[in-house]
Amino acid sequence: MRSVLTAAILTAATILPALGGTPAVPTQAAPQVLDEVVMVGASAGQDGQRILGRVKEIDKQEKKLWVVLNWGQNEGPMSVPLERVRRIDYDVPGRRAELPAGDVLARYRFALWLISVNLKDEAIVDLEAVAGKPGVPPEAWKLLAGLQEARGQLREALDSLRKCLAVLPDDAAAQASAKRLEEKVKSLPAEVQAEAPAPAPDQGVEPANPPEPEKPKVAEGLEVRDGWRAQPWGNPAEVSLLKDEATGNQYLAVQLSGEGKESKTALGLRVNGDISKRSKLVFNIYNSEKKPIPLSVAFNTSSDFYETPFIWVKNGWNEGVVVDLNAGDFKCRATEWAHKSPIKGKEQVNNILLLLNDRRKATVYLDYVRFE
Repeated sequence: MRSVLTAAILTAATILPALGGTPAVPTQAAPQVLDEVVMVGASAGQDGQRILGRVKEIDKQEKKLWVVLNWGQNEGPMSVPLERVRRIDYDVPGRRAELPAGDVLARYRFALWLISVNLKDEAIVDLEAVAGKPGVPPEAWKLLAGLQEARGQLREALDSLRKCLAVLPDDAAAQASAKRLEEKVKSLPAEVQAEAPAPAPDQGVEPANPPEPEKPKVAEGLEVRDGWRAQPWGNPAEVSLLKDEATGNQYLAVQLSGEGKESKTALGLRVNGDISKRSKLVFNIYNSEKKPIPLSVAFNTSSDFYETPFIWVKNGWNEGVVVDLNAGDFKCRATEWAHKSPIKGKEQVNNILLLLNDRRKATVYLDYVRFE
């Protein structure tokens, strides 16, 4: 299975500040945030089980990480032994979307939290957005300068320190840092100016060596996006991206093991997008077995978890399978899992899932997945 996670390995002490006490079950229908907790694998250096939910609390005394789950009928708080946690992928876009619109102080505090969990590149984005704004401490410029310098952005760091000193002219630490950076910047080569583009050849004149025409491109969709994986609350499966060398087409291969205690295998992808202006999800899917596989498609939005009725996947390729995003027959918690609801919260779709509702060994290929 391809590894697609790139977040840094975090120590237990830097995951989240302890909030104290056991977290309560959230009152919202569904949290917008979906962090990913990656457990230690069976072998050294390998990823193990993945848990999707909202990382809520570190219990330092009990040495547990609390995660609030919200996936289908699996919800509520659960604890994970810290010694079994390899790393965490925080859903930064989802957490950022929860910040009150226009509240620069809240975004500044969010940047401080990002620094505390070692997501410093992300923190730069937020500090650049709020530094110098009314209500934001001028120390934001110093924090930003430190992060920029660590990333090798010396000119930008010096500029941030000068802006800090414009507000805090007696800040000795900022003065010393600015003086040190000025010496470093002096030693940098002059910034290279972009050269003017070469004039285009006269019309009607063939270049000496005309480029070969590009090969026609194969239409690809969400199947090539990093992040597809079997969800831990379903049965296990191996997921990989394959390529047809003859055509260049890439497609997702899902090997169902037939093992596990659950009634389904859940293939999921985090999207964090707006589908409010889309009317359908379309894809091609292949079933290696003669017996049809009951498939359902689910969307985890800012409002709830919505799942379609069964779509029967016949043997071979099933092309142009359509999920009507405006249909009113999705099931969700609000309807007590009856198929009589439209999708709500389309403006913030966190994940899409393909649920293979059978427990047997089979191979499924997924191709040209797209919203239209």
